Amino acid sequence: MDMKVWGLTTNGNFTIKSAYHSLESVSIQDSMSRLWNLVWKWPGPQRIKTFLWLLVHNRIMTNEERARRGCAQTPSCGRCPAQNESILHCLRDCPFSHGFWIKLVKGKSLSLFFGTNIIDWIKLCLTKEIGMHEVDWGITFGVAVWYLWKWRNQQIFEENFTPPWNPVSIIMTMVSEITKSLLPENGVLVEHRKTCVQLCWIMPPDGWVTLNTDGSSRGNPGVSGAGGLLRNSDENWLAGFAVALGVCSSTSAELWAVFHGLRPAWKLEFKKVMMEVDSKTVAAYLSNENNGTNLHISLIARIQKIMAQD
Repeated sequence: MDMKVWGLTTNGNFTIKSAYHSLESVSIQDSMSRLWNLVWKWPGPQRIKTFLWLLVHNRIMTNEERARRGCAQTPSCGRCPAQNESILHCLRDCPFSHGFWIKLVKGKSLSLFFGTNIIDWIKLCLTKEIGMHEVDWGITFGVAVWYLWKWRNQQIFEENFTPPWNPVSIIMTMVSEITKSLLPENGVLVEHRKTCVQLCWIMPPDGWVTLNTDGSSRGNPGVSGAGGLLRNSDENWLAGFAVALGVCSSTSAELWAVFHGLRPAWKLEFKKVMMEVDSKTVAAYLSNENNGTNLHISLIARIQKIMAQD
């Protein structure tokens, strides 16, 4: 004979305890789902968003995690050996991190900030405005934990690394850049929606050559390089280059890439050159839509001089 049973117990009988645990489990799943959505919608660079995703999933390779996986001899913090290096210790409670947060978090919010577990801590910082600076705290938090992890790794693994003397200024500079990138012309903060654009190389018309360049800066500013190549309408490789630029910004690296690409094009006497760059800023500079900053005016002038030659 068919009969109704309670599916959350082994004997099929209903209990308040099993119902409570079921509802609690759903609540936890909903809470984590909301947290993942917060990380997904974080408006800054993808590398920081990826770091936040790893942070929420407890996948940061601290010494505690490395020791658990058999990849380290000790779980102790490499900067203050008295404590195991958990994620919270590394990014919040370690003396090297604790003093840093004191300069960013409002005094009345410090006890809550330092008194929560890892998930509640992340959720607090992505949903509440607890920073003492007049900028979005969620953006500030993401940039800050990313830099703290980066500096921690450099301090442990790079012999000649010197910790920055103005870490707050470095972080607030990036926060300002992210915030400005979200502002349209009317100055109102908006949420940008990403669109996928399919790109492919298109051969130039007969008699023309295409110059493709790219520049990159590790740290922006940081150690930089540039490269590029020239191809004709038959898709044949004509010339290429790769150069080390020292320390500069990503925009400077993109401009230097164009400069170093135009020089061989001119020396090979190519008069009809189509340039393709992946920076809207550089494209605007070279088309006179934007005169650039004082740091770039001289380089832009040198590039435009080559472009103007017959």
